[in-house]
Amino acid sequence: MSLEVPLRSAPKSQYWAKEYSSKTIGITVKELTQDIIFNNDLDFDTEGVWVAQVEDAGSASLAGLSINDLILKVNDKLVKTLDDFSQQLESVLEKRPRYISLFIQRGRTTRFLYVKIEDNQYSGS
Repeated sequence: MSLEVPLRSAPKSQYWAKEYSSKTIGITVKELTQDIIFNNDLDFDTEGVWVAQVEDAGSASLAGLSINDLILKVNDKLVKTLDDFSQQLESVLEKRPRYISLFIQRGRTTRFLYVKIEDNQYSGS
């Protein structure tokens, strides 16, 4: 018996995922990949960005953001992709707010975090 099986490329790994870093709030986030979804027991249709790194004692860390959190909204605006997140965060930071609201998912729970930003942190995104 002869059988033809079409091969596809392997899904993108979290190590090759696109990322975005913000020095202002002290985080690095990545696009969602299949391995991030599997490793964090997320639904297959989950949208948002995955927190890959949080600067110790940075604004996001002090607000309670942790590695493996999933950011779903920035100031009540839905985050579906990495591009959504970077555009929304940069747009908010242009206004030099004192606080940024992040709606996150941690495990099976959700919560709001309020990231306080001091004037001296506006040296760039």
